[in-house]
Amino acid sequence: MHNHNPHGALSDEAPDRRKTVRLLLIVTLVFVVLSAAVFAGAQGVLHLRLKRLEQALESKDPVAAERILAKFERDEATEAYFLRCEYLTAEKLFEEGLYKEAAAAFSALGNYPGADEQHRKSLYSLATALMQEGLYEEAETLYEEAAPYKDAGYQAEEACYQRACSEADTGDRILAFQLFLRLGEHADSAEKAKDLAVSISGSADIDAALAVIEGLSEEDLAHRRILLQSRNSLKGGIVAAGSFHTVGLCSDGTVIACGDNSFGQCETQDWQHITSVAAGAYHTLGLCTDGRVIACGRGNESQCDTSEWTDIVAIAAADYASFGLRSDGSVLVSGFNDYPDIPGWSHVIAIRGGTYNAAALTASGDALVTHVTARSDRLSSLVDLAVTTAFAAGLKADGTVVCSDGTDLGWHDIVAISAGSTSLLALDTSGRILAYFFRPGDAIDLSTVENCISFSPGGTHFVFARTDGSVIALGENSCGQCDTQAWNLF
Repeated sequence: MHNHNPHGALSDEAPDRRKTVRLLLIVTLVFVVLSAAVFAGAQGVLHLRLKRLEQALESKDPVAAERILAKFERDEATEAYFLRCEYLTAEKLFEEGLYKEAAAAFSALGNYPGADEQHRKSLYSLATALMQEGLYEEAETLYEEAAPYKDAGYQAEEACYQRACSEADTGDRILAFQLFLRLGEHADSAEKAKDLAVSISGSADIDAALAVIEGLSEEDLAHRRILLQSRNSLKGGIVAAGSFHTVGLCSDGTVIACGDNSFGQCETQDWQHITSVAAGAYHTLGLCTDGRVIACGRGNESQCDTSEWTDIVAIAAADYASFGLRSDGSVLVSGFNDYPDIPGWSHVIAIRGGTYNAAALTASGDALVTHVTARSDRLSSLVDLAVTTAFAAGLKADGTVVCSDGTDLGWHDIVAISAGSTSLLALDTSGRILAYFFRPGDAIDLSTVENCISFSPGGTHFVFARTDGSVIALGENSCGQCDTQAWNLF
């Protein structure tokens, strides 16, 4: 007779289940312990590598640092280490005299602290080495790129001078003559230019030498001299148009203004000893006889931070920026910070501001333009220039005007040009104003303006000073910016 136990199977299975659970717990515990050990080991290795990396970087050993970094992924967590290593590599290249490679390496570091200064230092050192080899043209270019590092601006002129002397002795006399003209008062460049003028044209007359070089007839040369006399008789910088205000410079050095004064841009009543004025959208600049620059109006973008400027010979303004030309041919800028090229400009003889643009005329007649879309090979051999945001124009010595976008205006006998946000204006030898409006809808009639000697186009209003000292303002007058009827500047 069998003993039937309906619960026997469950009793037999219970110990097996407990064994299985215990086994699983043991396996899990072992796995956790091993994982922790592996993780700790990995962390230990990582910590050791980072320690060795720090030691390599601290000891300025980029080779060892690169070897360690090869075991890391480059990501947000390790980026700082990679950049430090690249900086060290660039420093090592410089120490080894590989200035070109060092300059490229520092340039690749972008905004990394100290990289820009070291990039300029590398360019300066490379330029100096090229000077010693007699490669003056290449050295000049590099010195200009290195500015304002140390005396790079002066050294660029010296490289150009040495090149001119070399060409005068053994090469191209005409090129030497043009280079000496470009240098202006550097060393004895003016005297050397006159000496070469004699060998080119038979007299020390610079214009006569230029006429020979350019193949001009006596009639052409006479016409250019008339235009030059007309340009010299103009009074630039005595009127300025902002967005909604107008500024005028009186012959006694005081300044008057009218229109919108919401930022204090018209508060010029106490200014004295001013030789030139300029206006941005909502700020006003005045150049003092002692080379300082004073400003009033909106300064949110630091466009009025000119109090530390010295040795300034000319001023200009964009909507939210201020520019000052120094006697050494360099240019200062404050305000809206989108003009990275300006600190490297040199040999500048005139400066102009546009809506969001700036341009400079060099002694050689070339245009330097900040806004890339306004640059053009057409802007060479100029005597004047004008800019607005994406447009630039240049005035030639023969009185014609060239535009960066290729527009042929067909203008002749022009002695001055200036641009606003909506137009390019030109003054001819008869004192009349010619206008080219970028959009037909912005055009206004300026044909009544006569006997003009200075002018300034704004965006919606235009200001003209006449030979008798009166000032005409035409266009929008919503803020009283055209209320100049009682003004007399002389």
